[in-house]
Amino acid sequence: MDPKERRANPRQPIKLAAQLVVGQGEIWPCQISDFCAEGLFIRYSADTARKLRRHQAQTGSDEVGVRFRGADGKSRYELTARVVRQMDGAIGVEFTRANPQAVEAMLVQCGADRNQDRVALKPPSERVQFVLRQCARTVVDHIEPLMDACFVQLIETLKQAAQNAANDQQANELLDTAGQIPARQRVIWQQMQQALESPLKPERKGAPGMELSLVDKSEFEDWLTIKVMVTKADTQYRGDLLQLKMRFDKLAISNATG
Repeated sequence: MDPKERRANPRQPIKLAAQLVVGQGEIWPCQISDFCAEGLFIRYSADTARKLRRHQAQTGSDEVGVRFRGADGKSRYELTARVVRQMDGAIGVEFTRANPQAVEAMLVQCGADRNQDRVALKPPSERVQFVLRQCARTVVDHIEPLMDACFVQLIETLKQAAQNAANDQQANELLDTAGQIPARQRVIWQQMQQALESPLKPERKGAPGMELSLVDKSEFEDWLTIKVMVTKADTQYRGDLLQLKMRFDKLAISNATG
């Protein structure tokens, strides 16, 4: 067993639309990202996160229900669980009541969805593959200058919004964002470029599943936990950090990541 794995049973990755059920029948959309015989890892929107935190604060309860449909689209399953791990936009839950049929239904869908994680075309010939590459290049070449102009306009818009901000904190946040865009512009564009090219690129050749194993899921969860901690610290100490950043900028000390 992987030493990083903290669960007694191996986790199965899946992308399954579901619903969180809490309290007196409140229902919110979510997605089951992985599961095992003991529990689930669930992701949801910022709106659902706010509602869940408010519910927990009001009731003090960590009990939740999780509903989803079977592979046939007709059968319904519901799991009863409690929250054992929580972060921004996601929770880990542990089953409080066994439901083997529901776990089996997820296993069936896990097998059906295994090859749907990456969008890619399978060209029938080298000639078609060449055309796809040219299409991707044309799309990127057309959008890149538009994005250059977009970044310039975005910075100006943020600065104008800072001048009309309701308070100093909001103005500082807007100016801070405007100052970070030039440093992050290249990274943002590279991510957009990859997203634009991805559906038009042929599937990578290599061992099955190789393209899906770039980052171990436990490593991703650890990274996500640290990212949440950093974001909270940045929000709490934004004023002090902004003053420190201004001093560093005056000394021409900076880094590409901001």
